[in-house]
Amino acid sequence: MNVIRGTIEFLTTGSNWTGEHGILARGWAHIWISFVAVMISASAAIPAAVWLAHKRLAPTLSVAMVNLGRAIPSFAIIALVFPLSIRYGFGLGFWPTCVALVALGIPPMFTNAYAGVVETQQNIVEAASGIGMTGTQVLRKVELPAAVPLLMTGVRVSGVQITGGRRREPAAIRIFRLQILDLRLPDPLFNLKSPT
Repeated sequence: MNVIRGTIEFLTTGSNWTGEHGILARGWAHIWISFVAVMISASAAIPAAVWLAHKRLAPTLSVAMVNLGRAIPSFAIIALVFPLSIRYGFGLGFWPTCVALVALGIPPMFTNAYAGVVETQQNIVEAASGIGMTGTQVLRKVELPAAVPLLMTGVRVSGVQITGGRRREPAAIRIFRLQILDLRLPDPLFNLKSPT
């Protein structure tokens, strides 16, 4: 009963909602870092996967190497990035956490984009080449449109994993939440360096 009473008290106290440490500011910080991580993941994973799939280069090796990233926990990625982050003055803040979230978001996007392009029916690709389309035209007008459903599924899955919308929240998000709630950073949205 104390938990329910404490939760109601916390949610009905006006000071918990406003200001730079309020729920709204912290919620916006969470949305912002998730959005940035999804965009960076998409810009890194999708073009590489589409190009490799179109060229049919190292199918097993490329997907296996990217999926290796799933085996590395987010916390370990932050631990690996932390020394560089300290050296260049970022601290344990937005950018180290974003790097861990990007590493979490790349594998589903890469795998789905690769599968979407590779799984385009070969007879359609051959027909497009047969009517005189160049490799780029085949990619742009045949393979990419056929890959869009799988490609968007990869973006959705990555977005869910990055925002913590699955049962087990990524460690990077837990660390970021602890950092913004407990360390009280001055401005989580635009301050890219942690306070010293």
